[in-house]
Amino acid sequence: IASSTYSFPVNCASIAELLTLENGTVATITGEVIEVSVNPTYGTVTYLVIKDSNDAQLKIYGVWRVTSTVYTVGQKLKMTALRAEHEGNPQMSFSSNSGHTIEVVTATDISTTVKAQLNVGPNPFDYELIIDSATDIKTVRLFNTAGQVVKSITAFNGQIETADVPAGLYILQVEFTDGTSTTQKVIKK
Repeated sequence: IASSTYSFPVNCASIAELLTLENGTVATITGEVIEVSVNPTYGTVTYLVIKDSNDAQLKIYGVWRVTSTVYTVGQKLKMTALRAEHEGNPQMSFSSNSGHTIEVVTATDISTTVKAQLNVGPNPFDYELIIDSATDIKTVRLFNTAGQVVKSITAFNGQIETADVPAGLYILQVEFTDGTSTTQKVIKK
């Protein structure tokens, strides 16, 4: 009878703690996304860079298909992947085929409430995107799939002029004056 071994991931409170682990150890780390690299031709993420609460940074390599979850700068993620090094640089190596996971850490009850109070349209949009909210809006940002800010509006008047925005998929992030925020996928024709 062949036996297989499964090792539970080591939960790391910081990137510094993760770096003390041996290469090949499966570990879990939580951090804020500060960079996203996407291959638009294949619809895949090639790497993410996260930072922890101590501002230490770590690159997570892998190739995973962009699905209903879109990773953007500012998100907080909980990742389980393999501790690795490449050319002497510490990193994590992600493979969904190896049972590695990425979880977007959000307050779902707040997110559900916020989405119910927010109307965005038209979607797909052409020259403007109209946002109607029951809650006062502080900031509106439009991110491309590489996680770069395309538009950022602090004096929001209910619409975003988008004539200068190229066609494609975007993430709309709305931050409210009460400190909550939400994101939504939108498409420019």
